[in-house]
Amino acid sequence: GNCHSALLAGTQSIATVLLVSMLFIGEYTVGDSTIPEIVKESLRILPPVATLPRWAAQEIKLDGNITLPSHKPVLIDLLAM
Repeated sequence: GNCHSALLAGTQSIATVLLVSMLFIGEYTVGDSTIPEIVKESLRILPPVATLPRWAAQEIKLDGNITLPSHKPVLIDLLAM
């Protein structure tokens, strides 16, 4: 999940996650929102890793005559989701 991404991203990215989380806590603490909920939301909005590499287990045919070959890397853009 996002926490694993934060740990793998390196110290600079972790510092950014902490800063953004603190800004969100100071700005958007409303009602019964808890700090873990706010941190989770900040990771969703501004993930420390914006692209995740994955490998296609088998050949996949997409629309428009596009084929992803098996065992090749595929980059998933988290910000586009």
